[in-house]
Amino acid sequence: MEKKTTRILALFIVTVMCLGLIAACSPAGPAAPDTPAGSTEPAAPGTPTAPAPDPTAPPPEGAQFADFLDIIVDNNPIAVVNPLSPAGSPSSTIWVYNLIYDRLVRFLGEGQYGPMLAERWETADSQTFIFHLRDDVYFHNGDHFTAEDVAFTVQIAQAHPGTIAFDRWRDVQNVNVLDSHTVEITLNSANVDFLFEMAAASAGILNERAMTENAETGSWIGTGPYTVSSFSTNDYVALTRNDAYWDGPAITRDLVLRFVPEVSTRFTMLQNEESHVCFSISFVDLPILEADTENFVVYRWSPVVMNYLGFNQSDELASCLYFRRAVASAIDREEIAAVARGDFAIPETTGTLWGLTEFRNNDIPIVPFDLDAARAYLERSVWNGETVELATAIATNVTAAEVVQAQLQQIGLNIEINAMDPAGLASYVTFDNNQSQMIIWVGAVTPNAGSVAQVFLPFGGQNRISYNNPEIAQMIEDARSIDDLNARRAHYLRMQEIMAEDPPGFNLFFLVNAAACVRGVAGIDFMFGDFACMRNIHRVLD
Repeated sequence: MEKKTTRILALFIVTVMCLGLIAACSPAGPAAPDTPAGSTEPAAPGTPTAPAPDPTAPPPEGAQFADFLDIIVDNNPIAVVNPLSPAGSPSSTIWVYNLIYDRLVRFLGEGQYGPMLAERWETADSQTFIFHLRDDVYFHNGDHFTAEDVAFTVQIAQAHPGTIAFDRWRDVQNVNVLDSHTVEITLNSANVDFLFEMAAASAGILNERAMTENAETGSWIGTGPYTVSSFSTNDYVALTRNDAYWDGPAITRDLVLRFVPEVSTRFTMLQNEESHVCFSISFVDLPILEADTENFVVYRWSPVVMNYLGFNQSDELASCLYFRRAVASAIDREEIAAVARGDFAIPETTGTLWGLTEFRNNDIPIVPFDLDAARAYLERSVWNGETVELATAIATNVTAAEVVQAQLQQIGLNIEINAMDPAGLASYVTFDNNQSQMIIWVGAVTPNAGSVAQVFLPFGGQNRISYNNPEIAQMIEDARSIDDLNARRAHYLRMQEIMAEDPPGFNLFFLVNAAACVRGVAGIDFMFGDFACMRNIHRVLD
């Protein structure tokens, strides 16, 4: 295969730390992360054929709107609507959380946060926070929202390690209900990232009565602008507008978020207007839609998360450093990226296992492609000729796994690919019962460096490699109390250097994301570069 080294490398350089298009669920997104000295200015890795309009611009006065929108989610089916389940973490499911839950605070951008369920808050030390809650909020089942619901959410989240809800609330030491609408939350230590955690969709407040009465559907009950009207696992979630929403009703009455496994079917459904938004159009079909500016608009936005090859640290072979070095020396990232996603994949050019987020250490050298070195490492490893399992999910990563399989055959490694759906994969690689040896998956990080905790801390909701390094765990904990920017940067850069000395995995590529919409659709906010917030999504009718 001919390598497009120059073009891909140039694309990567202008994309490093590229978060300029990222917006949260508000008119302005979070500030672009602090970039190390010498890094490039944030820039988008691709421009639509015709400049796309601002998807968050307010609709024209007097506009007529469609009552219903059908949305094809990304390559992650929605298995459960429950942030307390290991299977409840895919990006498509987080879109649902954004629609049915409210959080204590919301993003305003520029590192600032505004009121949501909390009207105001105060803290003197970033360890104890007092939240003053709204008194006009009701759950979908009619229950009045109170401080007791916050306390219940913390309690039940902490009882479910290995989930994204646990990640949000794991550092809470104590919740003190001062009165029905005032709650004091004390953390184990100071955490300057706590408000960032509280603004995440997976920090949505749950209803105790609903969770107690029905373990299966209780997690569908929130205080958000939409309610779950029906759900078919791995197929669709139907949502209906909450007309009693405390912040006013949404524009669109009904939404359906569906998973369509066949790429060709997605394209046809969009062309026929059976669906109105698609987050998973083939990279071959996207240029066709970009060129048809009369009927469609395509939004591209920059990557944040990493698509990585990880090694189960609880497995004897996969945790062997020489084995990991053998694999790293035998893989060609440019080929993997090009075959897996074409121009919409940017190969990793450093040895850093980190997202395109703040304080990324770009000075760590990549393990060079060297088959002779790979064979020498393999000879020194504990490998004894056995077939090695590589677990993965979603089409892009399955294709990447097939390329890795072929590349590792060159050094005599036989790889068996275990492809499954994302929910099945999440259950298969839980922190304390990881059944894989290697994995190709997504490291779900955000622009805030503190989000790496969910990937690298024990029982983190995105820790799919059973990584448990006490030194790194302590550094992650310590980082939360560092409020000086330069000291924080130095701390995170050093953390990445330590991880590079004994790497639990290697990043393969970053995906450039895209959403294709029929004419008139707007109101989509792109959060963290990979998750979309559609609270204000609508379609203006001609």
